[in-house]
Amino acid sequence: MPVSLEMPRKLTKLDVLGQADQVYKRLKNEPSDLIRQRLLAVKLGLEGEHLLDEIAEKVGRSRSTIRTWFGLFRSEGIEGLCRLRSYEGMGRVSQIPEEARKAIRKKVMKGDIRRIEDFRQSLIKKFGVEISYEAVKYWLRKFRAELG
Repeated sequence: MPVSLEMPRKLTKLDVLGQADQVYKRLKNEPSDLIRQRLLAVKLGLEGEHLLDEIAEKVGRSRSTIRTWFGLFRSEGIEGLCRLRSYEGMGRVSQIPEEARKAIRKKVMKGDIRRIEDFRQSLIKKFGVEISYEAVKYWLRKFRAELG
């Protein structure tokens, strides 16, 4: 096995905000599996007896995920570590309003859609939404429409 001549990275203190005792308390009572995994990883990191790879293996996550969790704990404390981020609001905003999407889904379920262009025109008339042929095609595929 080759020996690495590189110096290991300097360890950064994990409990920057002095919240180690809160990690141990919350770990005992935490109902969420994901948060419990995060807390366990930080607990193992605080103990200082395990390498990052060992912690990742014990928790069942990747090394980079553990590093991300450690970074959250260092910068935001236990609240930042335990906050489950919502991905709502990320990505492009749909051109089609929710009520129009519901109408598309309903027509697809009934099998009422025969031609994409006719349906596109009905969206324009009914909802005042002018979207491209390709966008209508995308939503019809998404709702598994069978077109003739």
